[in-house]
Amino acid sequence: MNVGGTQSLTGPFAEDSAAVLMAIQDYVKYVNATKILAPWRKDKFPADITLEVVWRDDELKPAKALTIYEELKSKGMLLGRISGSP
Repeated sequence: MNVGGTQSLTGPFAEDSAAVLMAIQDYVKYVNATKILAPWRKDKFPADITLEVVWRDDELKPAKALTIYEELKSKGMLLGRISGSP
């Protein structure tokens, strides 16, 4: 199951965007390894589902972000993070 989104990995906000991406990657790794949604929750993530991070660089361009959004939506993206436009 896909989670991820689009944010500018190039340009003036690349460092912040990379930090957001790394946090999402860490969370997906945690959920896949433990099948726990969060340390403070008791409910489990389904054992037969594996999360995968799908991420695209939108270069902080609204037109590119919209194209990426449509692509990821067509793949059944469960959770998407999208950057703000200029």
